Amino acid sequence: MAPIVRFLLSFFLASTAAACTGKQAAEGTGGDTAEFPPIYGKTLDGEYLHIRDLEARAVLVNVWATWCAPCRKELPTLEKIHRTYRDRGLAVLGVSVDGAGDRGAVASMVKSFGLTYPIVLDPSAKVTTVLGVSGYPASFLFDGQGRQLWRRDGMIFEEDAELASQLAAALGPAAP
Repeated sequence: MAPIVRFLLSFFLASTAAACTGKQAAEGTGGDTAEFPPIYGKTLDGEYLHIRDLEARAVLVNVWATWCAPCRKELPTLEKIHRTYRDRGLAVLGVSVDGAGDRGAVASMVKSFGLTYPIVLDPSAKVTTVLGVSGYPASFLFDGQGRQLWRRDGMIFEEDAELASQLAAALGPAAP
């Protein structure tokens, strides 16, 4: 890809992500017969993982790519969320939409940021169609039955009050 095309693409994605704000899913999304969307793939360890395999009270799915500056910036926050809420029943799942030849770059980034939550590789970017993603990063909170509770198009910031409120509603009060 020519440098100017790469620059324009990065600029467009960064400006789109910077302008986004969080939004809740429409009330009633999923209904009583909720089922997790088909979010799956191989992890960096080569194991097959489907979102429903996580068996959590809530799942925070983050769609990202190594070439996305806002994505890189939010990775430490996602790791902090993972460590803070995992004992309360939250599973964080990263979905990398990097190309098939970029597995090494994804692994390197995961290692450099010390990410301990699972990362699914989606080189065909199927998740973008499944979840209606138009820019990166994008994050989705699902309850344990697969109902979408919340969506953020753009970065999650540290001390994100909106996300904290949604997590509290999904997971219940913290134990004393």
